[in-house]
Amino acid sequence: MRRRLVRLGTTLLLGWGAPIGSAHALCGTPDVVDTLPPDGQALVPTNTPLSASYELGALHQGESVIVTAAPGERHELAASYSRALKSLVVTLPCAGGSPDCSEDPDFPGGLLKPDTEYTVEWPGLRADATARAGRGASVSFTTSSGPDTSSPSFEGTLGVRWDFEREFDSCSDTESERYVFDVKVSPPAYAGGAELLTMHVFQTAGRLLEKDANGNGIPEEVHRGRYQGSEWIRVRQPIATGFGEVCFSAFAEAPNGLISQGSETEACTRTEHPPFFEGCSFAGLGRRSSTGELWLLGVAGLVFVRWRSRVASPNPRARSEPTAN
Repeated sequence: MRRRLVRLGTTLLLGWGAPIGSAHALCGTPDVVDTLPPDGQALVPTNTPLSASYELGALHQGESVIVTAAPGERHELAASYSRALKSLVVTLPCAGGSPDCSEDPDFPGGLLKPDTEYTVEWPGLRADATARAGRGASVSFTTSSGPDTSSPSFEGTLGVRWDFEREFDSCSDTESERYVFDVKVSPPAYAGGAELLTMHVFQTAGRLLEKDANGNGIPEEVHRGRYQGSEWIRVRQPIATGFGEVCFSAFAEAPNGLISQGSETEACTRTEHPPFFEGCSFAGLGRRSSTGELWLLGVAGLVFVRWRSRVASPNPRARSEPTAN
C-alpha cells in the first residue's frame, strides 16, 4: 500500500512538473516594485530625486536610466544603487551645483525643469551577471513651478500587531520562519503630496539591538519606502530578532531631505514563541516539501483511500458489516 501511495504521489508531482520548473526559471529576476515619483504623479517639486525600488537580490552593473523631458532630449543618465535599501537613484546633470559643469536645459541647476512632463525608463536588473533581467518600469509625471522647502507633518506610530510566517523559497529550496509585524502609523501630510514622502521605520527595543554606552538600545532601521497611503507598514524580522518585547518608531522624509516629528512616539508589543514544525517529504526527494507538494500528497492519499475502499468493498453494504477474525 505504501509503495502505491508513493508512486501515485510521484505521478501527480510529475504532472505538475512544468509549474514547479517555471517557478525555478523565474528565480533571479528582481523586478522594479516602486518608483519615486510614482507613475502619473502631478505637481512634483523640482527638487524631487528620481529613484526606484527593486526586489531583493538586484545587482546593478552600470545600467543607465533613460530620462526624457517633453519637449526635450532623451538622456541616458548614470545611477547609483544601494543593496541595503534596494534602491537605484539617478544622478542628474549638474546635481549639487558644481561650478564647472555644463548646465543642461532639461535639468536647470541640477534640478528638474518646472512645469514639464518627464518620462523615466527604469532598467530591469539581474541577480547576477548571467541571470535574466527582471522587469523594469516606465513612468511619467509632471513637475510643479519650482522646488519645495517645507517639512512633512507626522504624529508617529499608533500601534503594532504581529504574527508568524513560514515561507518556502523555491529558488534555494529552503524554508524560513519569521515574525511579521504590522506597524500602524498616523497619516502624514506634505505640501508636495503625501505620495512623495518616504517612511522610515525603526526598531527601538529588542533582544539583539546594539547598546550604547548607557546600555540603551540603539534604534535600527527596518523599513524605508515610499508612503503608499496605508495606515499599516509591514516589517519582517528573524525569529531571534523579533522575540520578546519589541518596539517601533517612525518618521516621514520629504524629497527635499527634511524630516517630520513623530519619531519620539513608540508602539510596542510582546511576541510569543512561534509554533515551529518540521516539514514532510517524499522518501528520496532529498528536501523538504513545499506547500504545493504537501497538497499533492494529500490529494494522492485521498484518491488512493477511495480507490482501495471501492476495490475492497464493491457492495456498499459490505463496508458496514463486521469483519471476521
